This record gives sequence, C-alpha cells and structure tokens, in this order.
Amino acid sequence: MFKTLFETNLLVAIANIVMAIVAVVAVFFAKKQLDSSKQESQISTAKIAYQDYLTLCFQHPIFADGKESEITRNADDYTQYRWFVAKMLYSFEQIIEALGNDKDWETTLLSQLKYHSWHLNKSESVKRGDWDKRLTSLINKAILETCCTCPKKK
Repeated sequence: MFKTLFETNLLVAIANIVMAIVAVVAVFFAKKQLDSSKQESQISTAKIAYQDYLTLCFQHPIFADGKESEITRNADDYTQYRWFVAKMLYSFEQIIEALGNDKDWETTLLSQLKYHSWHLNKSESVKRGDWDKRLTSLINKAILETCCTCPKKK
C-alpha cells in the first residue's frame, strides 16, 4: 500500500514538473508572438502614415516638390503649404514614434525633408522644438545639408 502511495505521489510530482515546463514554454512562445505582433503593428502604422503623406503629395504636387519660388508666389498657396508641411511632419513623427531609429526610414524621411528645408529653416514650430527630438534632429540635418547660405562641407 505504501509502495502504491509512493508511486502515485511520484507520478503526481513528475506530472507537476512537466506541467510547469509546458507552462514556461507556452509563456515563452506567447511572449514571442506578442512581440512579433507588436512589431508588425508598428510597421503597419509607419506604412499607413507614409501612405497618408504620399496621398497628400499626390493631391498637392506643387507643395510636394517644395520649390520656394512657386509656393511663395501666392500668399494663399504659402498658407496652404505651411499646413502641408505640418501634416508631413506629423506623419513623419508617427513613423519615428512607431519604428524608433530605423536607418532606412530615416534616410527616406531625410530625403523628403530636404525638399522643404528652406521652409523648415524658418518654421516657428521647428524653432520651438514642437516635434519629436529624433525628427528635429533629421530636420536640422536636412537644413544643414541643403542650406544655400551655410558653408558647404568639403
């Protein structure tokens, strides 16, 4: 009788250990799945924000080109352009918040910011530091790389 009781207790102990191991493995895979879902969600957020920006560019190609002489010819156009830039910066800020320091996205955003560096250089929201620090850093880089009055790098 004691032998049967001992064998039963041993089997229960083994079953508990196996269940604990299975639970730990399940938690590991669940965490991995959650991390993967979070990453996919962040990528999706960035793509949607960039798609919104591209739609805006399609709707306002003159603004998207960023040619100062064409945009500043008319006060109404320049007013609309300023809102275009604000929407662009907001989209870029969403991308940066979603993806952090993704170098490929930074390169993409920087190339777009360069078209508008003449305006960003005098933008009050940029001067006040209204945007994410990483976006502000990209804006400053775009201004430095395209500024006509700044000394060129050799």
